[in-house]
Amino acid sequence: MKSHTIIGRETLESTYSDKLSSEVLEYAKDITLHHHEKYNGTGYPEGLKGDEITIISRIMAIIDVYDALANDRVYKKAMLPKEVEEYIVSQSGTAFDPKLINVFLLAKDELARINKENQNKGSKLNHIS
Repeated sequence: MKSHTIIGRETLESTYSDKLSSEVLEYAKDITLHHHEKYNGTGYPEGLKGDEITIISRIMAIIDVYDALANDRVYKKAMLPKEVEEYIVSQSGTAFDPKLINVFLLAKDELARINKENQNKGSKLNHIS
């Protein structure tokens, strides 16, 4: 599981280096490699801490967890938006940048709306096939 960040970064490099602008590719590789780093330094793959983690990867870490918790997976049911919010807030300063948690709280209703809209689109697609 922990190697997926490294494999993903290498795959982006080998597959898209001639298809994306260098700026977009660098952002994509950074996000792919570092979206499981934790604000307190206990994440992976490099154990980066605080501002050693780029802002885009710190943002994506929150979004990744939000998506994982707010949506059904084969191994678990989705949590309610309030439960997702409580969990993410509980990880402020540990997994997530406290300043970004404040931004998350400002955007949480919009995130829930977008997530619900995308869930509905997915269920419509599933009924077509």
